Amino acid sequence: MQKKIAVAFLVIACAMTLARTPMFAQAEPSAPPHSVTDNDIKMLRADLRAQRKEITAQNMTLTPDESTKFWPIFDQYRKLSKSTTTAGR
Repeated sequence: MQKKIAVAFLVIACAMTLARTPMFAQAEPSAPPHSVTDNDIKMLRADLRAQRKEITAQNMTLTPDESTKFWPIFDQYRKLSKSTTTAGR
């Protein structure tokens, strides 16, 4: 009878030990992913604004005649858009 109790105790002790042991190479929880801050968004917007004309030029195929007509209008629009955005804040 004591032998059965000892075996049962050993089985329970082993089961409890195995239950607490990480299995299948469980990794430690990693740091949370980088969250986007307001400052990150401001920096991205400033970068896009600085490169806007270059990006637009790369994605448009303008003839020299079209280019001389388009870019002054584009610059005027950007200046107006910027002043409207700034005034709304």
